Amino acid sequence: MLYIKNINEITYDDVINFCNQNIRENEILEYKSDFTRNLDKVISSLANTFGGIIIIGIDDDDGLPRQPFEGINYVAGLHERVTQIDISNIYPPVMPELQVCPPVNNKTFVVIRISQSNSAPHYIKHLTKAYVRTGNITPPEKIANVNELEWLRNRRQKAVDFRKLLLKNVEQNFKNIGGLEGMTTIPYSVLTISSCPLFPSKTLVLPNEIEEILIHMNVLPIIKYNRIIRYRHLPIQYGLATVLRNGYVKDYLEINQFGLVSKKRNFVWEQIRPTQEQVEDGESVPGNRISFEEIFLSILSFFEFIDNFYETIGYHGYCNLQISVKNILNISLNPYVNIRILRDGVSITEEYILPEEFEIISIPKFKDLDVRLNCLIGISKNLAWALGSELEPGTNIEEDLKTYAILQTGRQRP
Repeated sequence: MLYIKNINEITYDDVINFCNQNIRENEILEYKSDFTRNLDKVISSLANTFGGIIIIGIDDDDGLPRQPFEGINYVAGLHERVTQIDISNIYPPVMPELQVCPPVNNKTFVVIRISQSNSAPHYIKHLTKAYVRTGNITPPEKIANVNELEWLRNRRQKAVDFRKLLLKNVEQNFKNIGGLEGMTTIPYSVLTISSCPLFPSKTLVLPNEIEEILIHMNVLPIIKYNRIIRYRHLPIQYGLATVLRNGYVKDYLEINQFGLVSKKRNFVWEQIRPTQEQVEDGESVPGNRISFEEIFLSILSFFEFIDNFYETIGYHGYCNLQISVKNILNISLNPYVNIRILRDGVSITEEYILPEEFEIISIPKFKDLDVRLNCLIGISKNLAWALGSELEPGTNIEEDLKTYAILQTGRQRP
C-alpha cells in the first residue's frame, strides 16, 4: 500500500494498482489532477489532523479516482516544486515524504505522504489560517475553530497524557489478567515493550477485529520454545489481551483500537552460586543472571510484530516506543548465543528505561529491515550497559548480532 511502502520504492504501477481499488477521498487521502494553488492548504491540513497521502496526476469524480490513470508530464523540478511550496507557504514547514515515480511513457505520479505532525498547528496565508481535514468530499478542509486550534496547540501534552492513561490501563489489565504475583516463588525481572501512535486520538482498528487480525497474521511477538505454549484471547476495554504461558514464563500482549501494542514478559533468574574453589579464592561470582539472548529476541520479535501489524491495519506515521526492564538490581547477563561478547558485571539500578533517542520511530522507515536491526542493536547495547555489562570490543560484533537476528526472522538481505 502507498501508506506504508518505502517512499523511494513507490512506482508508477503502484499508484495505478492503488487507484484501481477505487478508494474514495477521505480525511487521509486526496487526489489531484495536477499541481494546484491550494496544495499548501491540503498538506498543512493533513499534518494538522491525522496525516495522509496526496496523489498528483489522478483526476477524481465525486471523490473517486477517474480513469484513465495516466499521470502528469514528467519534467525536471517536480520534487523541488513541492518542497518550495512547503517551505515558502507553510509555517512551521511540514517536510513530507515525497516520491516522483519513475516515468512511464514520459508520464509520472507525484506521491506526497504526510505524517501527523508534532509541531501543529501549521499555518498558511501569512500565518493567518490553520486548516484541518473534515473527512468529507466537500469541503475536504476547513479553517480550524478556536477549540480545534487549542487542541492543536496542546496536542503534544494531551497525547502524552492519553498515552500515559493507555499504558496505565495496560499495567492494570496485566495485574488483573496476566500478573505474575503468586505464579511462582522464583525471582524474576519483567520486560515491557510498548508502541503507540504518537498522537493516539483516532480509532485505527475496531476492537472486535483484532482477534481476526492476529489469526490472519498467524504470528505473535514471542520467543519460540520446544514446549507447547498455552494461550488465550481475552476482551478488554478498547481491545484484546493475549496471555501465553510456558512453565514459569508468561508473555502478555495487549492491543487496543488506538494502535497501542504492549508486551510484557518475565525473565526467570538463573541462580548462580560460587563453587567451593571460588569461595576459597575470594572470586566474585554474580548471584543472579538473566539471558541476554531472551531479551534480544523478545525485542526483535516485537519489532517484527508491529511491522506486520501496522501494515495490516494501514497505519503509517510516527510511534512512541517505550521499553523498560524492572527488578534488575544486582542482576547480570548471560553471554549471548554461546559467544562471549559480554563483559562480567552486575546492574546497580532497579529499572532500565529506554533513552529518549529511541523513543520516536517512523513506521515507514521501520519497514526497512536494517533500520529495525540498527535500532535493536542500539537498544541492546544500552540494556547491556544498564545490567552492568558492555559488548566486548571487536569489529564484527554488531554485524554478528544483525546476522543472528536475520536468521531468527527467516529473512535474507535484499
